[in-house]
Order: sequence, then C-alpha cells, then structure tokens
Amino acid sequence: MIARTLTLGAAVATLMSTGAFAADLYSGTPATDLYSSPMFNFEGAYAGVQGGGYWGTINGPSVTGWNLDLVAGVNFAVTDLFLAGVEFQGGVMWPESGWKWDMLGLGRVGVQVTDGIMAYGAAGLGNVAGDGVYAFGGGVEVATFNSISVRGEVLGMANWGQGPSAAKATAGVLFHFN
Repeated sequence: MIARTLTLGAAVATLMSTGAFAADLYSGTPATDLYSSPMFNFEGAYAGVQGGGYWGTINGPSVTGWNLDLVAGVNFAVTDLFLAGVEFQGGVMWPESGWKWDMLGLGRVGVQVTDGIMAYGAAGLGNVAGDGVYAFGGGVEVATFNSISVRGEVLGMANWGQGPSAAKATAGVLFHFN
C-alpha cells in the first residue's frame, strides 16, 4: 500500500512539473532592442577635413593666413549626454611668409545639446609654423546625415609661458565610423 501511494505520488508530481517546460520553447528569432535612441551618435571614431584661417603671431612672426587640415579622433560616452575624446589635426597653413606645417593634439569634452547638436570644449598641445604651442577653445558640431556632421571651431593659441597671441577659426566636415 505504501509503495503504491509513493508511486502514484511520484507519477502525479512528474506530470505536474512537465507543464513548466512548455513556455521555454526556442522561437528561432533573436530578441530585439526595446528602445532605439533617435539621437545622432557622436560616440566612436571619426575623420574629416577642415579649413579656415589663423590670425595673430606665434613667437614673433605673423601666422595670419589660410589653413587646411585633416582631422581624426575618437569620442567616448561618459553619460547619455556627455562625451570625452581625443582629436588630432594636421595640415598646412599659408601665412604671409609662405606655407608651413600645422599639427595639434587636443582633448575634447562635449555635451549633446539637442538631437544632432554637440557643443564642446578643447585643449591641447601642438606645433604651428615650427613653434610649440598650447591651444584651447571650443566649437559646435551639427549632424547632417546618417554618419556625417559639420562643425565650426575657434581655438586660441600661444607659446608656453605666454598669453594667447593667435587664433584659429575653422569649419569642417566629418564622417563618423559608427
């Protein structure tokens, strides 16, 4: 009698527990994201071209003239709205004394003001017309298409130990690799 009761109880318990597996069948399709951000993604690597001009003097000679740079950098999301990154600018400039090299390495911190608009500050070191300089300033970057943005930037510059004596203003087009 006891054996029959135990067997019946085990059979009932087995039948009741098999129904719990029915909800775990594989559907064959992967899960999709529940929320996709409509905001332009400034995070990740980017590259582009910018042009503009220099005004002022660095270490004596005038650097007033035109410039054309290649730009490459990478941004990292600190939060949903704040980004930090590094950028390298290198190219040529045409002051009154003839063409010269222009190279800057900048750290950037930005905030996404609205969908597709980022304002940022930048500071760094470089070499302009053969002289070591520090640079600081900022700009605004605006998304135009899926991975393309345009921007305007103004940087103040000077030799180490001196106050700002030159400025660089540029406009550029960037492609974001994300």
